Amino acid sequence: MSASDDPGGPVNSHRFCIVYHLHGRWEVLPADGRRPVPCATLEDARRIAHLTLPDSDDCELIVRDAYNRVAERELIQARGATAQRSAEESQP
Repeated sequence: MSASDDPGGPVNSHRFCIVYHLHGRWEVLPADGRRPVPCATLEDARRIAHLTLPDSDDCELIVRDAYNRVAERELIQARGATAQRSAEESQP
């Protein structure tokens, strides 16, 4: 993933992506290269992503649609801090 794929550019090295596939399946792609985790719903994917976030570092969670467009971006501060979520406009 390059900065051109993400309109906001890189925030840090801890980036998790949630990707939707055309066949109705979601996957969590951890930043550290671990295997993708398949999920039935977006909420399941969010829950798994949040459970695997590092405790001591700020992270970025990106939700992508089936066409790899950024649908939502969430900046998550280290555990105990407040999260910020922003919806990105999908471009055709």
